[in-house]
Amino acid sequence: MRVTDASGGCWPTPQQELLLKASLLKTDAAVAAWQEWYAQEGLDHLDSGSYRLLPLTHQNLHQLGFQDTILGKLRGVRRRAWCESHYVFRQMSPILGLFQQHGIPTMLLKGAALTLLHYRDFGLRPMRDLDILVPEECAIEAVSLLEAEGWSRKTLPAVKLTDYYFSFRHSAEFSRGPKENFDLHWHVLYQATFAGADKPFWDASVPAELEGYATRALCPTDQLLHACVHGIGWNNIPPMRWVADAWVVLESSQIDWARLIRIATDCRVILHLRDGFRYLVRTLNAEIPDEVLRELESAPVTREEELRYQTSQMPEVRTTRSALRSFYFRYRQTVMGKGLLDQTLGVPLFLQHYWNLDEPWRVLPTTLSRGMRRMGLARTAQ
Repeated sequence: MRVTDASGGCWPTPQQELLLKASLLKTDAAVAAWQEWYAQEGLDHLDSGSYRLLPLTHQNLHQLGFQDTILGKLRGVRRRAWCESHYVFRQMSPILGLFQQHGIPTMLLKGAALTLLHYRDFGLRPMRDLDILVPEECAIEAVSLLEAEGWSRKTLPAVKLTDYYFSFRHSAEFSRGPKENFDLHWHVLYQATFAGADKPFWDASVPAELEGYATRALCPTDQLLHACVHGIGWNNIPPMRWVADAWVVLESSQIDWARLIRIATDCRVILHLRDGFRYLVRTLNAEIPDEVLRELESAPVTREEELRYQTSQMPEVRTTRSALRSFYFRYRQTVMGKGLLDQTLGVPLFLQHYWNLDEPWRVLPTTLSRGMRRMGLARTAQ
């Protein structure tokens, strides 16, 4: 079995959809989808997104009574995922204890929370790291504690930590040694990094426990929102796992649909939810109420939100126009809710963070250097 990365994407391909159906549908249609997928793809040329689905595929086909020698290989992938998840939880969970000792509340995000509360099986959702959320007002203290324990920040490491950093980013990756990695979050959503954005998530969070450490997790409604919003966007690894995550949450939980739409509106991610639900209904016939779909279709969305959403669907920025558009939307997100004067004076600070510069005075020479380089490239192209 060889795993290779495809060129990336935003939505599953027709072949990947077959594997999703084989993993999630509870009828003979799952077996038919598997047989069609296997005849086309096999296990010799798997992309990373498809490989991550194989444990879930094994469980579903096994429960449907499908018998084939290939299930032995899928069982092996599932056992490996089980071992890797246990390793991650055991290695990383002491971070929860560290924060707990210093009175910092924590919340598990993404794979860990989904595994514990929705998949309920350590072998069904492969994961390589842990995602931990702390309140935004505790973020600086949390980083200081991590650095004292030998952890190094890998996200914008040159930029000094200030309040602005925590409004510019929603998370940062930390590492300690070759095999210890985790993401510290202070905002749930990349799209909502303004002050107070996460209070609704904390207020509705539910208890969770990891390796004996008490913590929190998003409530099912917010977990569904997070799965869709986090998953729908361009990714070098084919974006399939969000579909399974959303499906499992829908299958295992009661959803407060009114809350879901309200928070999506407040965080300006209606379009993610709308298109995600469209996909789930069209591809898997997910049981999402018609009135919810109609409300999402008719929800008011600004032109800026539309353009920002479209930009997130695109691959790595390559043209000057798309680069400027991405730059503008990132800046607008950072200064959301601030007055015109603060927005104007905040441009140099924004550029310092955007370009990962250690000192503000480097912004001007970097701007000139980048501008001249782009002009040179433009002349060469002519």
